[in-house]
Amino acid sequence: MLVRARGLTKRFGDFTAVDGIDFDLYRGEAFGFLGPNGAGKSSTMRMIGCVSPPTSGELKILGGDPVRDGSAIRARLGVVPQEDTLEFVGVSGGFDVADDWIAERARTGDIVITADIPLAGRCLQQGARVLGPTGLEFTEDAIGDALATRALLDMLRQSGDFRGGPSPFARSDRSRFLSKLDELVHAARRDARK
Repeated sequence: MLVRARGLTKRFGDFTAVDGIDFDLYRGEAFGFLGPNGAGKSSTMRMIGCVSPPTSGELKILGGDPVRDGSAIRARLGVVPQEDTLEFVGVSGGFDVADDWIAERARTGDIVITADIPLAGRCLQQGARVLGPTGLEFTEDAIGDALATRALLDMLRQSGDFRGGPSPFARSDRSRFLSKLDELVHAARRDARK
């Protein structure tokens, strides 16, 4: 069996995108999802592609668990995205110039991924959603505390009283990041349709 889903569910906050579906896909079969926009087709494919973890239910892909074995499963899948949603731009002149370029172009509907707290604050002011690499979303309500904590830790490091840094990137960080990114993409698409 290639894919087995039982009670497969995906929620984004209060919105249920995939509601308890069951199916099996065997080697040699052709399989497709049909339905109107918003029916959960893309959300289901993102779960099968090990990009977005299920909220609940059972999902086995190539015999593995997509949350625990996602990297190994993705290495064996061939997935072609529906659309080009990423843009790569090289900016010369250093980090500050690159940050300025990003902050000047960030707009409502954009998602900026950064661990740079000052850049996150600037992008939030422009109306963008901002996500850290560990899956924690920067918000207008919390950015002031994050900036103050950053300033305090910088002072402590400079004084020699503190030598620590962020925790190493963990598998749970990746899972939280992918889930939150998927949630933000859906929210941005819903907002764009309004």
